[in-house]
Amino acid sequence: MKLESLKSFFKENFSEKTLLIVSNREPYVHKKSGSAISVETPVGGLTSALDAVLSAIGGKWVAWGSGDADREASKNSKVQVPPTDPSYTLRRVWLTKTEVDNHYHGYSNQVLWPLCHMTLDRIYFLKRFWEGYVKVNRTFAKAVLEEADDNTVIWVHDYQLCLLPRMLREKRPSLVIAHFWHIPWPNWGVFRVCPQPKKIIEAMLCSDLIGFQIPLFTKNFLDCVAECIEDAVVDHENARITYKGHTTILKAFPISIDYNWFNSNASTP
Repeated sequence: MKLESLKSFFKENFSEKTLLIVSNREPYVHKKSGSAISVETPVGGLTSALDAVLSAIGGKWVAWGSGDADREASKNSKVQVPPTDPSYTLRRVWLTKTEVDNHYHGYSNQVLWPLCHMTLDRIYFLKRFWEGYVKVNRTFAKAVLEEADDNTVIWVHDYQLCLLPRMLREKRPSLVIAHFWHIPWPNWGVFRVCPQPKKIIEAMLCSDLIGFQIPLFTKNFLDCVAECIEDAVVDHENARITYKGHTTILKAFPISIDYNWFNSNASTP
């Protein structure tokens, strides 16, 4: 979707709403460079794509402040970005090294990442990983609730924050919450290896919309809910799940590379 089309889409459908994106990784990182501070843009499809979205329509972004100069560059944990043409607010979440080790390097990347990529021999689980994962999700939830109001659409991203929808819904039931899962979602035979399958699925079902990369991942999630959550009403045909009076819609949103850019550049020196 072109940026002008995106602006029009949000104006027509969310004229009274503000978009707030939540992700573990931030779109801009401030780092110390001698006595100066430099700004870097992390490499990754998530941050580059979503930065373009908020640059076009404005809004807010809540993410972990990972740069060693992020605090110096922030005022009240916030900074206006992009640096050259500020159009939205980046709210940074501060984490300790222990929190990063348990949440990101631990549960996210030693449990969920290998599990969802079906490399079960690489899963390494420690109790402190889960405890740290819950704690960091709560920290993110607190920051989001401070930035959001009833006119905010919350767009949560990826496997590092899958408990967030429930934490937000419990505090503010009226929020509009979407969650996009950027990695594969495996079938139940694999996902049941997860030490906390029900807690994760129940939390995600507090979203109004869950997006996956391809239809197979949507089907796998529906099957996991049917196997794991007895009281859930699973509508496979319409990809809807109703649980505790709340309905969640599932959709596949395939994300592609910029074909025209790669194709044109492939023939250049």
